Amino acid sequence: MAKYTSEQLSVLAELSLKLYIAKYKASENLQYSITPKANKNKIHAVAHEIEMSTGTAEIYSERLFNLFNELNGFNLHNGLPPCQGELRTCGLSVFDEKYFVKHAISNSSSYDDELNKRIKDSQKLSQEDRLKQLDVSSKLPERVEVTIHRFIRNANVIVEVLNRANGICENCKSEAPFLRSKNKTPYLEVHHIKKLADGGEDTVENALAVCPNCHRQLHFG
Repeated sequence: MAKYTSEQLSVLAELSLKLYIAKYKASENLQYSITPKANKNKIHAVAHEIEMSTGTAEIYSERLFNLFNELNGFNLHNGLPPCQGELRTCGLSVFDEKYFVKHAISNSSSYDDELNKRIKDSQKLSQEDRLKQLDVSSKLPERVEVTIHRFIRNANVIVEVLNRANGICENCKSEAPFLRSKNKTPYLEVHHIKKLADGGEDTVENALAVCPNCHRQLHFG
């Protein structure tokens, strides 16, 4: 791999990403770069331009696909050795994580799920790879439009559950952590035991009044 310059490898990485995105948008198998045959022909054409053997270009593009799947958190691998060295560096530099994030988001819930998935993926990386990605990442976050879906909650359920709790968290049995500034009532949040998104009922029996810490714990603990 050392005989090829970063410029040559970057050209191949840019093409490989274009092929990867095209397959991603078409919901095609992301395991192999050289299928369909049209992709193989494009890789060969670039190989001639950058004076790289077609066989090497095929192997390198397949390794880049492994890298792109790794960065996307997809458990897909075509059996080739991992993408390493300068080829990996070039692959990291061209990969546009934000493209895939934007196309994965459909609502606020999926946004949170996507962020949590990317956090887990980051934790799996070595610090060296994580720092390399940070070096090529934008310092300013990109703004994306998120469609928010809400349930129309029954206000009577909320009031009844809060009255029942009488300022005491129904999970940890501690007093509410503070009073609301507007009306000086104890601050507790209403949590559904079975999530509304999972078909849970918006009823007093399916709800608890809990402090913010317990609410987070019940969702993520």
